[in-house]
Amino acid sequence: MHAQDTIEDRCEACFGIGQLVEMRPMKFGEKIALPPICTVCNGTGKKPKAD
Repeated sequence: MHAQDTIEDRCEACFGIGQLVEMRPMKFGEKIALPPICTVCNGTGKKPKAD
C-alpha cells in the first residue's frame, strides 16, 4: 500500500476530489453553494472497489 494516492486509485467521475465538478456561470451576488458529493465514490475520492 502506498502512502500517497496514485492516479490509478482516484475516482474517475470526480477526479479524486470527492465532489462532482460543475461548470456553471456565476451570477453577481449569488451565494456559492458547495458542490454535490460524488455518487460514484461517495465522497471518498477513491476508485470504487470491484467486488
